[in-house]
Amino acid sequence: MPQERLFTGDGVTSIRDLAIRGVRPRVEAFTEGQLQGNSPDDLAQDVADYVMGETVELYTEEHRMSTSIVPVSELDAPVPAAPDGAQRRIEVVQASLYIPYTGTTRIFRTQPSRALSTPTPEATLTDRQVILSVIAVPGDDGTDAQERLLRLERNLEQWVSVVNGDVEALKADLKIAARDLIAQRVAVRRQRDDMESALTIPLLQLEAGRALQIPLQRKRITPQKTPATAAGEPPEWTITDLVYEEMIRTIRGFTHALGRRPASAAPLLAGEETMRDWIMFMLSANYETPDGRDLFIGGETENGDGKTDILVRYRDKNAFIGECKIWSGESRFGDAIDQLLSYTVWRDAKAALILFITRLNATAVIEKAAEVLAAHPACARSLPSEDPLERRNYRFISPNDDSRAISLTLLPVVVPLPGAVARG
Repeated sequence: MPQERLFTGDGVTSIRDLAIRGVRPRVEAFTEGQLQGNSPDDLAQDVADYVMGETVELYTEEHRMSTSIVPVSELDAPVPAAPDGAQRRIEVVQASLYIPYTGTTRIFRTQPSRALSTPTPEATLTDRQVILSVIAVPGDDGTDAQERLLRLERNLEQWVSVVNGDVEALKADLKIAARDLIAQRVAVRRQRDDMESALTIPLLQLEAGRALQIPLQRKRITPQKTPATAAGEPPEWTITDLVYEEMIRTIRGFTHALGRRPASAAPLLAGEETMRDWIMFMLSANYETPDGRDLFIGGETENGDGKTDILVRYRDKNAFIGECKIWSGESRFGDAIDQLLSYTVWRDAKAALILFITRLNATAVIEKAAEVLAAHPACARSLPSEDPLERRNYRFISPNDDSRAISLTLLPVVVPLPGAVARG
């Protein structure tokens, strides 16, 4: 096996400037979803590991030794002289020590910042092991070869320790530089969000005499307008958090009433379209724009890649998208998630998935639905919920543009119908 002299490449000091320059491209490559879904420290660590690699850890407690007969012609190292009078050897016994390691292989080729008094290690490197070898002299036994290999191993540990320290010191500087750039990117996005919140359309609740009465604690609510993109697309409308929460509460108030009257709810659950129309009617009866026009809440409306159940549209711009589904198993529910995400075109930011559960084991169904959502490739993270049986909150990344995060709320509606069975 060919060996190489380790720790003789560029040193940390000589590559410092190049490493620092590598921070910015890595930070710029983070998507908005990655910036939102990870802590700055985790992202900075990723940058440092990407630029410098991971330090080496030797697993000497798992090393193993082997011997083999090797032709002298295949050896790079000089062969120990034979005793006087002996013929020149054509084969020798080679003893090798295999040491597993983790980390980036190029760390073995990095020159330390200070000279060590011990010999520079020579070894064969693979992506999983470092292999130390010695040639047995005539008369050597296994103990002699083993002791020589262990001395080489201890020497290797010293060199690895010094170089690891150099690499970690540089990575600490890289993380500081990365955190600064990450903070800048996050600040710009916060500024964008603040600017968006200032561009509002007042969405008024109807007068008490005209509204369909549901026992809710109502608030004054407003939607917001997103800015135009750099490419020049026109701005689109989206629902503010206050509007979003108010609409969710309206839907919950109606579905709670269904849960208290399962016999009356049964005809409505004959199909998803019927329930969609009732929820659409509830929203339409309670909200309007200031001039009483333009706000449209409709079912099976063309949008994105398909048709959505509930769509709030202002001046032909999407603001809220909802989907009504009756639980019929994990596979169909996964299809419903994909369908909803296909509706949410790239500037949409709010969505709701209203899940009707007509089976007896509702808690198990809710947990299964939550697992399917959390495991979806577009799910960035699950968010806290005060009552997981009433509501689950998620942040999704749009499959059409990973710079757009989508607030998605799962609303389980439990309406056990006569003859319901307890199955998932």
